Amino acid sequence: MKKAALEKRNRKKRFHTIQALLIFLLTFISLTTDAFGAVPPSELSSIFQEAVSEALPPNLVNSINEYLYKIEAPQIPPHVDANTVPAQAEATPSVEELAEALLAVISNTSTPAAAPPADTLAEASPSPSPDATSTFTPVPSQTSTASPSPSPTVIWYPWTSTPKPPPPNTPTNTPTWNFTISNIALNNISSTTITAYPGQTVLLDYDYQVWTGSAGNLAQLLSGIDNVVNTDSSCGHDGMPGLSPGTTGSVNDRNLTAPTTLGTYNIEMGYDLQFNCNDAVANYTNLTKKVIGTLTVVTQPITIYRPNSYNGGSLGDRNSTKAFCASALPSGYTNYQAFINYSAADSIANMPSNYDVPTNLKIQSPNGTIIANNWADLLDGTIIISLRDAGILATSWWSGAASADGTHIDGVTPNCANWTDNSTDGQLGSLLSTASQWMISSVTTCSPQDWTLLCIAYP
Repeated sequence: MKKAALEKRNRKKRFHTIQALLIFLLTFISLTTDAFGAVPPSELSSIFQEAVSEALPPNLVNSINEYLYKIEAPQIPPHVDANTVPAQAEATPSVEELAEALLAVISNTSTPAAAPPADTLAEASPSPSPDATSTFTPVPSQTSTASPSPSPTVIWYPWTSTPKPPPPNTPTNTPTWNFTISNIALNNISSTTITAYPGQTVLLDYDYQVWTGSAGNLAQLLSGIDNVVNTDSSCGHDGMPGLSPGTTGSVNDRNLTAPTTLGTYNIEMGYDLQFNCNDAVANYTNLTKKVIGTLTVVTQPITIYRPNSYNGGSLGDRNSTKAFCASALPSGYTNYQAFINYSAADSIANMPSNYDVPTNLKIQSPNGTIIANNWADLLDGTIIISLRDAGILATSWWSGAASADGTHIDGVTPNCANWTDNSTDGQLGSLLSTASQWMISSVTTCSPQDWTLLCIAYP
C-alpha cells in the first residue's frame, strides 16, 4: 500500500513538473519568437533565442521549429556546434511524440545517465564540421525506403536573408498577389486605359480585397505609374486585413500624375508589409507590382480660353494681355499668349513664327471640344463649332482682325489704338458664328463694356 501511494505521489509530482515545464517552455518560446511573430523583433528576443537554443537539446528545438514553421511564426535558430553533424530530414512529430521528448528531457535531467567509458569516447569517429548555412527544412511525413539518406536542406528563417526553398515545379519568379483589384475607373470612366497629356492629373478609382499570410501582419496597397507612387503618397489600404479572404474596400479619386515624356506607361498596384503607410511609400520602388491598366501620354492640343478679368478695349500692350491670360491658364501648360491682333507684324496669323505656336495640333476649348483640326484650319474662314457652343464665350471678343485669316492692316483695322484708348473703336469677333464672322463680326466703341479677351495655351 505504501509503495502504491508513493508511486501515485510520484506520478502526480511528475505531472505537475511537466505542466510547469510546458508553461515555462511556452513562455520562453513566446519571448524568443516575438509572441509568435505578432510584435516586431527586439534585442530581448535575440537574447532568449540564444538562451533557449543552447539550453534545450537540438532534437527538441527542431521539433518545436516544426510546429512554428507550420503556423508561419518565426523559428528558434538552432545552436550551431562545430562538433555536431547537421540534422537530416525526419517526419513531423506528433503532439504525443513532442510530449515524450519533453518527458525524456525531464527524466534525463532528474536521473543522469552513466558516463560512457573513456575508451568508447576515444574510439568514436570525429563529427564533420557543418556547413554554416545548412540546417534542416521540415518536410511532410513519408514512408521510409531503402534510398540513400537525403542531403541537408536549407531551413527558412524569416529574419535572415536565406531564401525560402520554392515548392517543386513552382517557378521562382512568379509573385504571389495577396490582393485583387476590380471595378477600375479612370477619370470617372469605367476603363483600364486612358490617354492623357504630359503632367495631367488622372483620377483612379477601384475596389480591392486584401489579405496576409499571417493573421497579425499589417499590409498596405499603393497605386502608381511605372514605379512612381501616386501623387497623394497615400495607401489605398493600410491595416491588418487578416488571413484570406481578408478584407475589402473602395478607393476613390486617387491622384496619378501623367509623366512628362510621351509614351505608354503601366498603371500599377503595389503590396507591402510595413508598419505604416509612410514606410510603404518609401519602399514603393522596391516592390514587385501588378499592372492594372495603361496610360498613354500624348501631345496637348492648343486650347483657346478666356481670362478671368478684362477692362473694355484698353487692354494694354502684349505683356499686359499676356498677364490677363496667366490668370486662367489651363493645367499642364506653360506657354500662352493673348489671341489678339496688335499690328501687321504682331498678328494672330503670325503667332506661329512670333511665339512658336505649333501649327500641326488640334485647337480645342477647355472642356475638350475640338474647334479646328490645326492652325491652318482655324484661320481658313470657318471653324467646326461656335465659341459659345464650345463652352468658351457668353459674349463677343476683341480680335482686331482685318479678316478671318487673322491678319491686321496697320492704320486701317480698328484695334482701340493698339488696345490703349477707350475713346476709339475696335474690331469684334462673334461668339455665335462658325463662318468668318467668328473673327470679324462688327466694329464697336472701346469704352468699358462686356467684350472679352481670348487667349491660347499651347505645348
